[in-house]
Amino acid sequence: MYIKIYAPVNCEVKSMQKCSDPTFAGKMLGDGIVIEPKNNVFTSPFENATCTMVFETKHAYGFEVQGCEFLIHCGIDTVNLNGKPFKTNLRQNMSVKLGDQIFQLI
Repeated sequence: MYIKIYAPVNCEVKSMQKCSDPTFAGKMLGDGIVIEPKNNVFTSPFENATCTMVFETKHAYGFEVQGCEFLIHCGIDTVNLNGKPFKTNLRQNMSVKLGDQIFQLI
């Protein structure tokens, strides 16, 4: 089994070890990549997924795809922004398809 994951935004991709946050750089939340976005609209990188979690401050989103869990986390220390730069209509248990908007930085 494999799961295709597409870029959620036009971006530059870097290795997780390049992240300035030691929690992510140390892979304490699992493996992943760092992306530096070139625009402010983020879309579903999965062909078919279910949103399992929308963090209260709208900076992190959980998804389930074919029995696997994924986390999309935006920014470093963004929890301290209390959701102010994020706009989303995504809700827990919503189904999303490739290209559906997840959130926008405003």
